[in-house]
Amino acid sequence: MVEQQVGGTPPPTEEPLLSVEELDGLLNEEAPEFDAELKAIQADISSKSVEIFEGTGHETVSGITFSWNPRELLPELLLWWAKHTSKQKKLLALFVVSCLGVIAYFWQIHRQPLLQQKDRLFVQSLAELGGVPEGFDTKDVEAFYDSPRFAHYIFQLKKVLVNLKTDSESGQLPMVMIEFLLEGDSAEALIEVKQKESEIHEAAQKFLAEKTYSELASVAGKKELSHDLSQELNQKLINGRINRIFIKNIVLKN
Repeated sequence: MVEQQVGGTPPPTEEPLLSVEELDGLLNEEAPEFDAELKAIQADISSKSVEIFEGTGHETVSGITFSWNPRELLPELLLWWAKHTSKQKKLLALFVVSCLGVIAYFWQIHRQPLLQQKDRLFVQSLAELGGVPEGFDTKDVEAFYDSPRFAHYIFQLKKVLVNLKTDSESGQLPMVMIEFLLEGDSAEALIEVKQKESEIHEAAQKFLAEKTYSELASVAGKKELSHDLSQELNQKLINGRINRIFIKNIVLKN
């Protein structure tokens, strides 16, 4: 009795699987030309390197050389990681990278401080930064105010007559009559001196009244008088200053 299946298609029958050797033999018998072309392609691939990307990295797999470029591959990997990674893993990765960066920063500071000895913020003395001091001969330099290239602004103050203080070398009523030449640093300074001539003359009288006969009798005393009087008169000027004071005439009475 033959069994028949009612209402359906007959079950498929399983075909036996061929091994690689059997498939190779079958191709050799049925299509020898195709088998020869396939073996020629395999030989050509095994003897040559196939470059997929132009770069510096190389990887060899089964006799085939693959070249890859890290600069092109890294952005693609980061994009793939960003698309296929959850938000929690992204935050965790960001936290880990931040911690590693902070650790590397402090490690670099520990190995090499930010402020070296040569980069100090404060210097106690400029002599620490200077080189070896070198001397010079005074004959090789030129006085600034005495140079002919310097413009001289001279103003002659009217005569100053004043009583001096008495000392052991003077009599009972020492007096001095003196004429000053004021050298200003600019024309504006002389204009201001001219405008304030009465005030400057009075200041010179008060200054000389505090001197003694012995202080003005010596050469050193006259030089000191010119220096101190210039500083006193400069306090009354605004637009300029008096560089030096020359004594044109002086008459002392002890």
